[in-house]
Amino acid sequence: MLNAGFSTFGNTLIAILYLTQVIFAMLSPAIIGKLGIKRSLVFSAAMMSTFAFSLIIIGWRTTLSADKMEEYRAAEIGLLPASVGSFFYKKETCQFILILGNFLTGVG
Repeated sequence: MLNAGFSTFGNTLIAILYLTQVIFAMLSPAIIGKLGIKRSLVFSAAMMSTFAFSLIIIGWRTTLSADKMEEYRAAEIGLLPASVGSFFYKKETCQFILILGNFLTGVG
C-alpha cells in the first residue's frame, strides 16, 4: 500500500473488512436459513473473490512506468482524451474500489 501512494490507508481497509465480517457473522445464520447452504456458498465465494479483484488495481497501479503515469496525469487535466487507464490511475478511484472490495469481502 505504501508503494502505491496510499500511506496508512491499509489500516482503514482492515477495519472495514473486520467490521463487516463481525456484523455479517451475526446475520449469517438467518441468511443461510433463507437462501440455503448451496446458494449461500456460491454467494460467499462471489463476495470473497472481490478481494482479489480489488487488489489487482493496486498491483497494476504500482507497476506503471513513469511515462504512463505522465500520460494518465495529462489525461486527468484534459490535455489528452480520457481513457480507462487514467480512470483507474486516479487515487480516489482506487480507494473506492478497495473500500468496496473489502466491504463485499466482509459480507462474504
